[in-house]
Amino acid sequence: MLKKSILSALILALIASPIIACSDSDSNDSDTQSQTDGQKTDGDKTDGQKTDGDKTDGQKTDGNKTDGDKTDGNKTDGDKTDGDKNADFLKEIRSSKPYVKSDIKTADLESTVKGQYDLNFDLLRNSADQLGQNNAMISTFSIQSALAMAWAGAKDKTAESMKKALHFDDNTHKVFNKLNELILSRRAEAIKTEYEDRDAIDINITNDMYFSPDHKWAESWLDILSTNYNAGLTEMNFKADPEKARKYINDAISSATHDRIQDILPDGSITVDTKSVLTNAIYFKAPWKGGFFKATQKLSFNKLSAGKVDVDHIEASGHFPYMKSDQYQVLDIALRDDSFNILMILPEDGEFESVQTSLSGDEIKSIMDKLETTRANVDIPIFTFKTSISLKKPLQALGMDIPFDPKNADFSGMTEDQNDFFIDEIYHKTFMGLDENGIEAAAATAVVMAGNSSAQVDPPVPFVLDRPFFFVVYEHESHTPMFVGRVMDPSAGK
Repeated sequence: MLKKSILSALILALIASPIIACSDSDSNDSDTQSQTDGQKTDGDKTDGQKTDGDKTDGQKTDGNKTDGDKTDGNKTDGDKTDGDKNADFLKEIRSSKPYVKSDIKTADLESTVKGQYDLNFDLLRNSADQLGQNNAMISTFSIQSALAMAWAGAKDKTAESMKKALHFDDNTHKVFNKLNELILSRRAEAIKTEYEDRDAIDINITNDMYFSPDHKWAESWLDILSTNYNAGLTEMNFKADPEKARKYINDAISSATHDRIQDILPDGSITVDTKSVLTNAIYFKAPWKGGFFKATQKLSFNKLSAGKVDVDHIEASGHFPYMKSDQYQVLDIALRDDSFNILMILPEDGEFESVQTSLSGDEIKSIMDKLETTRANVDIPIFTFKTSISLKKPLQALGMDIPFDPKNADFSGMTEDQNDFFIDEIYHKTFMGLDENGIEAAAATAVVMAGNSSAQVDPPVPFVLDRPFFFVVYEHESHTPMFVGRVMDPSAGK
């Protein structure tokens, strides 16, 4: 069976030539199956895949730590894969300043979190021409993580346009430092005993920056990358072999996401004129906290367009945070250890478009403030889908034009010599899968939650996701949205 897994990856490509033309990613991958059999977690290897900080073929994880000793100032020896076969192709550059944990308090993240929700919903709306009526998911956390490192080298109007569109502020680098630490701290090993059986919480976040070796890098920029993101950059010889560079980066993303995201850079996206590629990848997998089981009968799901589809679904009865308004019902479901939650937003019949238009950071905060623990019978369709979009036009619609302009973009904070960078394209791919995994670990909890049956109580509220709905996967303490999406047809992508 498909295990509960969510992941995301983003590619940001900066180039220096206005004649370059990187092709957009396919507008809709929703109908493509992306299932990997025999996937293991808890650091177990699957087909050469390593997790939790282990390196595979030069892939950096958990803050991009590497083992290369520093030589010649900030440079390492570049021996990153299989001895020295890539020594002339890759070389790491890193500040001598160490990583420093952020002193930002979780309580001070509220404005950042609100901005993340606003950006998620804005990008979903602004990508309507690419998404159509398909299932879709976007990870603003991934998008912001990659672009924040580029923003650190932006100047003047370029920096201001990115700051406004991406909801950045003067504490952004410290905030992402804090969020990375907080989210990665939620990992948990599997528990397999005579009395308890819980799957692991598996999280992996990687940030990589590949640049052509034609510049003298600004120490101040490298210092920001190292002290806040525990990252450096990798000089990559795009001119020598563009296709080798594309394959290397695609393989790194695939490795970091357990093969869920593949070929994020399409054919022709890397040329001899490519100056840089920035990547962020997130892999996340966690079991339910409460007991869900696969129902024996199909659920009839009403699509937004005419027609119905019968789909497999999971069921549970218990106590859940719940609220209802004239436009929608909302149910909040905890994952293992209460580290992460999934907020399910079910528009009432005929209200889907109006809800999609109105969702925002303020609306999510209002929803969470109104949630009350309620007995509910829950039905959730089992689904798996992928999303593949270009973020260039959606971000330009939010006012981020200058960074894409080859004549006016200013990323001079990255280098101490020439300023010839601009953003050419942003590719964003996500994968989402949900099923009954974790039932054994959570079944006992569900029985306890619903166990006070002798008391006088109201009948359980039916919460049946039998029509298009929205979901938010968020970190419990800070409410940081990891993934935001919608399900239009649970059968699509299977």
